[in-house]
Amino acid sequence: MTFEEAKQRPDYRFRLTGIQLLIRDIREEHLEINLDNGPLIGKAVLEIGYVDIEVNISVLGMFNEIPTYKPTIEYFTCLKTENDWEPIEYIGTGADVDWWSNRWKEELEEDMFLALNEYVESAGLSYDEPN
Repeated sequence: MTFEEAKQRPDYRFRLTGIQLLIRDIREEHLEINLDNGPLIGKAVLEIGYVDIEVNISVLGMFNEIPTYKPTIEYFTCLKTENDWEPIEYIGTGADVDWWSNRWKEELEEDMFLALNEYVESAGLSYDEPN
Protein backbone atom coordinates (compact mmCIF):
# COMPACT_ATOMS: atom_id res chain seq x y z
CA MET A 1 0.00 0.00 0.00
CA THR A 2 1.24 3.49 -0.77
CA PHE A 3 1.02 6.48 1.53
CA GLU A 4 -1.60 8.08 -0.72
CA GLU A 5 -3.70 4.89 -0.72
CA ALA A 6 -3.47 4.62 3.06
CA LYS A 7 -4.69 8.20 3.54
CA GLN A 8 -7.82 7.38 1.51
CA ARG A 9 -8.87 4.58 3.85
CA PRO A 10 -11.79 5.37 6.17
CA ASP A 11 -9.86 3.82 9.09
CA TYR A 12 -6.75 6.00 8.59
CA ARG A 13 -6.21 8.35 11.53
CA PHE A 14 -3.13 10.47 12.22
CA ARG A 15 -2.95 12.73 15.24
CA LEU A 16 -0.43 14.70 17.24
CA THR A 17 -0.87 14.06 20.94
CA GLY A 18 1.80 16.22 22.50
CA ILE A 19 4.86 16.14 20.27
CA GLN A 20 3.92 19.58 18.90
CA LEU A 21 4.47 20.97 22.41
CA LEU A 22 7.99 19.50 22.50
CA ILE A 23 9.23 20.62 19.07
CA ARG A 24 11.44 23.42 20.43
CA ASP A 25 13.11 21.00 22.86
CA ILE A 26 13.55 18.40 20.11
CA ARG A 27 15.16 21.00 17.86
CA GLU A 28 17.50 22.10 20.64
CA GLU A 29 18.27 18.45 21.47
CA HIS A 30 17.54 19.06 25.13
CA LEU A 31 14.34 17.73 26.69
CA GLU A 32 14.01 18.26 30.43
CA ILE A 33 11.99 15.32 31.70
CA ASN A 34 12.16 13.31 34.89
CA LEU A 35 14.66 10.55 34.16
CA ASP A 36 12.94 8.18 36.61
CA ASN A 37 9.48 8.36 35.01
CA GLY A 38 10.31 6.53 31.79
CA PRO A 39 9.61 7.63 28.24
CA LEU A 40 6.87 9.97 27.06
CA ILE A 41 4.37 7.61 25.45
CA GLY A 42 2.21 8.07 22.36
CA LYS A 43 3.12 11.67 21.49
CA ALA A 44 1.91 11.09 17.90
CA VAL A 45 -0.23 8.20 16.69
CA LEU A 46 -1.03 6.76 13.27
CA GLU A 47 -3.79 4.16 13.14
CA ILE A 48 -4.68 2.14 10.07
CA GLY A 49 -7.28 -0.53 10.64
CA TYR A 50 -6.00 -3.08 13.13
CA VAL A 51 -2.46 -1.74 13.59
CA ASP A 52 -0.95 1.48 14.83
CA ILE A 53 2.41 3.12 15.32
CA GLU A 54 3.18 5.59 18.07
CA VAL A 55 5.96 8.04 18.85
CA ASN A 56 7.63 7.44 22.20
CA ILE A 57 10.26 9.89 23.38
CA SER A 58 12.97 9.15 25.88
CA VAL A 59 16.25 10.85 26.69
CA LEU A 60 19.66 9.23 26.71
CA GLY A 61 20.03 9.85 30.45
CA MET A 62 17.34 7.28 31.17
CA PHE A 63 19.64 4.52 29.99
CA ASN A 64 23.04 5.43 31.38
CA GLU A 65 24.60 6.84 34.52
CA ILE A 66 25.36 10.25 33.03
CA PRO A 67 22.29 12.51 33.07
CA THR A 68 21.88 13.78 29.53
CA TYR A 69 18.68 15.16 28.05
CA LYS A 70 19.14 14.56 24.32
CA PRO A 71 15.80 13.16 23.07
CA THR A 72 15.49 9.80 21.34
CA ILE A 73 12.36 9.49 19.22
CA GLU A 74 11.34 5.89 18.58
CA TYR A 75 8.40 4.05 17.06
CA PHE A 76 6.26 1.57 18.98
CA THR A 77 3.48 -0.61 17.56
CA CYS A 78 0.15 -1.85 18.86
CA LEU A 79 -2.48 -4.24 17.51
CA LYS A 80 -6.23 -3.79 17.81
CA THR A 81 -8.15 -6.70 19.27
CA GLU A 82 -11.90 -7.11 19.37
CA ASN A 83 -12.12 -4.70 22.32
CA ASP A 84 -8.94 -2.66 22.73
CA TRP A 85 -5.38 -1.95 21.63
CA GLU A 86 -2.55 -4.22 22.82
CA PRO A 87 1.06 -3.01 22.94
CA ILE A 88 3.46 -5.06 20.80
CA GLU A 89 7.00 -3.72 20.59
CA TYR A 90 9.48 -1.07 19.63
CA ILE A 91 10.27 -1.66 15.99
CA GLY A 92 13.88 -0.55 16.16
CA THR A 93 13.28 2.42 13.89
CA GLY A 94 13.63 6.00 14.97
CA ALA A 95 11.96 8.98 13.36
CA ASP A 96 13.67 10.21 10.19
CA VAL A 97 12.32 13.76 10.21
CA ASP A 98 13.85 17.18 9.68
CA TRP A 99 12.56 18.78 12.87
CA TRP A 100 13.73 22.21 11.69
CA SER A 101 11.50 22.05 8.61
CA ASN A 102 8.19 23.90 8.52
CA ARG A 103 6.80 20.60 7.19
CA TRP A 104 7.95 18.44 10.11
CA LYS A 105 4.34 17.30 10.80
CA GLU A 106 3.85 16.06 7.24
CA GLU A 107 7.30 14.44 7.27
CA LEU A 108 6.50 12.72 10.56
CA GLU A 109 3.16 11.42 9.26
CA GLU A 110 4.75 9.96 6.13
CA ASP A 111 7.73 8.53 8.01
CA MET A 112 5.41 6.86 10.51
CA PHE A 113 3.42 5.34 7.65
CA LEU A 114 6.55 4.02 5.92
CA ALA A 115 7.85 2.47 9.15
CA LEU A 116 4.46 0.95 9.97
CA ASN A 117 3.90 -0.42 6.49
CA GLU A 118 7.35 -2.04 6.45
CA TYR A 119 6.67 -3.56 9.88
CA VAL A 120 3.23 -4.87 8.83
CA GLU A 121 4.66 -6.47 5.69
CA SER A 122 7.70 -8.02 7.40
CA ALA A 123 5.64 -9.36 10.32
CA GLY A 124 2.88 -10.70 8.08
CA LEU A 125 0.20 -8.58 9.76
CA SER A 126 -3.09 -7.32 8.34
CA TYR A 127 -4.60 -3.86 8.38
CA ASP A 128 -8.03 -5.31 7.63
CA GLU A 129 -8.61 -7.93 10.34
CA PRO A 130 -7.44 -8.72 13.88
CA ASN A 131 -3.93 -10.15 14.02
